[in-house]
Amino acid sequence: LIDGKLVAGVIGDMSEFWIMHIATLWVDEEYRRRGMARYLMRELEKRAREQGAKIIRLDAFDAPSAAFYHSIGYDEVGQFAVGDGSCTAHLFVRHL
Repeated sequence: LIDGKLVAGVIGDMSEFWIMHIATLWVDEEYRRRGMARYLMRELEKRAREQGAKIIRLDAFDAPSAAFYHSIGYDEVGQFAVGDGSCTAHLFVRHL
């Protein structure tokens, strides 16, 4: 929260086989490029380890998001077309 406004968040859940799945990571456009996403991912990784996760898995649906996950050490393990083919899903993992 900044001045009472929610400006960023991350949602992850532990699934089978000690895999933490990231469902959502977002930062309000006004607050981007300030390190918030990196901070949230570091905190999530820390909590995932505390819960016994061995892998974090997530999807990205645009090139800037994919570039961000590459930059923080996630490995792209696949891609596939979504919907009518106008969007590509990028699948990422990170071994903890």
